[in-house]
Formats: sequence, C-alpha cells, structure tokens
Amino acid sequence: MFVGDGINDSPVLAQADVGVAINSGSDITVNAAGIVLMKDSLYDVVNAIRISKSSFRRIKINFCWAFLYNILLIPIAMGVLYPMNNFKLDPMLAGAAMALSSISVVISSLMLKIFKPITAENFAEYLGGLNNSERKLLVTTLNMSGITQASDGFHGSTTPKSALSGPNYSITIPGSEEEHYQSTGKL
Repeated sequence: MFVGDGINDSPVLAQADVGVAINSGSDITVNAAGIVLMKDSLYDVVNAIRISKSSFRRIKINFCWAFLYNILLIPIAMGVLYPMNNFKLDPMLAGAAMALSSISVVISSLMLKIFKPITAENFAEYLGGLNNSERKLLVTTLNMSGITQASDGFHGSTTPKSALSGPNYSITIPGSEEEHYQSTGKL
C-alpha cells in the first residue's frame, strides 16, 4: 500500500498493490491510484483499510449464509423428504424461500452502514480496542512516517509526538519509539 499526493508519487501509486491518493493532490496522482480519498485527512487511510476489511468479512458471511441456506433448502424443495414422510414443499413456498435468501443477504450487507469512521476525537478509543501488537505497529508506523495533518494540508513533522497527539488524546506505548522520544528527545 502506498499513499501519495504529488506528481512524483504517480509511478509508485501505479505500481503499488493498493495506491491511495489524496484528492487535493495532482490529477496525475488521482488517476494513477486505486483509491482516492475525498478529504485531506490521514484518518481516512485507516478508514479505507477498515471499511475494506469489513466489506470483505461481510462478503464471506453472506456467501457462507447463502451457501448453507441453499444447501439445506434446495434438496427439500426438490422433494428429498417425500419418500420418508410424504412432505412436499409447495413451489410457491420454495420460491419465497429463495427470495428470503436474497433478502437476508441484502439485509446483512446493510450492516456496513453502522461502520463508524475514525476521527481525531475517537482515535484514542480506536487504539484502545487494538491488541498490544497491533497498537505498537500502528504507533510505530505513525512515528516513523513523521507525517501530521495541519489545517492547510500535510507537512513533515519534526516530532513524532505531533503525529499522535491532539486536543483530546495523547498516546504512549511502553517500550516504543514514542516513549524513547519522550525520555531522550531523539529518535
């Protein structure tokens, strides 16, 4: 995955498995990327990953549900139970059962509407839900990138703390580069 917003990022975005462009970037970059973020927020990169994982998980759930539903009900509709207990499923009921299968998949897909995106206000809450290894990886990645968001765009940060702190939160992981920076003032 590569995130970029400048003309010099276009070749890398085109070559990356997943290229993410910031909408405020150049037109060439936007055209070369697989994903274009509509707002200038680095949180949307994390949100794009999270919604992709949620969508893929929902596809697998829907596939399994529809498969099991059809595996059970198609033989019944065909009359497999008729020789044993003379049970026949009326064709109209079989058709309604198949329609219910489709409706249940659509309703399950609508669960994606409850997706809660990460913002500056709930970022610390999101980090609290991660296990220690996921949290350390995310914080280390943010620290090493040295990228922070300012009101007028993106800037390289001289301190990793500015990439993680905001008006409502401050994150320090014991043993991380962040803790090292706080104690020594150096990376």
